[in-house]
Amino acid sequence: MKKNKLIVFTESKETAEYLTEELKNKLTNDQSATVSPQAGVIAFTGASSIATREKVIENFDARVRLPKDDYRILITTEVLSEGVNLHRSNVVINYDIPWNPTRLIQRVGRINRVDTSFDTIYSFNFFPTEKSNDQIKLKEAFAFATTEEAELKNPRGGQDASIQVLKILKAIRDFRQYTDDHEAYLKRVMNRLEEGALPKQTAKTVLTALNQEINSSPPRPLKILDILQNNIPKEFLESHIAESDARTSGPREVILSAYLISK
Repeated sequence: MKKNKLIVFTESKETAEYLTEELKNKLTNDQSATVSPQAGVIAFTGASSIATREKVIENFDARVRLPKDDYRILITTEVLSEGVNLHRSNVVINYDIPWNPTRLIQRVGRINRVDTSFDTIYSFNFFPTEKSNDQIKLKEAFAFATTEEAELKNPRGGQDASIQVLKILKAIRDFRQYTDDHEAYLKRVMNRLEEGALPKQTAKTVLTALNQEINSSPPRPLKILDILQNNIPKEFLESHIAESDARTSGPREVILSAYLISK
């Protein structure tokens, strides 16, 4: 992996800028560095230009017609967690962990594409120190949300159909059959489920269909997508406004990054 391209995700624009400058300084001053400053680090955040986005695509998208190798390390925020293919890399590094673990899957989805040339995909996660985790309990929240056997119940004690549907969707690990539009649709559905915005009867109908699918055969990602599209009216998703980059870089994320970079 020493020669592979690397994708580093962070929740905060400020952290992305900090990491970029630190790595550039490291590469400039470290004679033993395996990456030269000239073919080193590029950052992309919500404040970046269209020209920078084109550089990212030229250097990290395996489908581009005229690929370049000006950069090996990309540091970015959630703004690139969907919509841009980065599968000239097979390594994702999560510098800080979002509270919504679905975003981790979306990040890995940028490199786990159907036409990737790699046999293995790597994902590395940074967690806060034990002292800071005692205050924010991020590790516990992460373990609960990503454990398939976790018992999810609503406040009234009964199993909630929306939560069960969300649990099934979070278990999807293979995004290679999905297009960018498919992934964007799945994200909208999951966001609405997390908000509790889908009618109960709709959630129950979807859950019944999903259970029939996963109980009769190994889960098929495209079939699951078909079930969602056939059972969830479009108007139930239209009112949702996807989170912008600005909304994912508030004080909470800056604090997490600060814990990780403090000496």
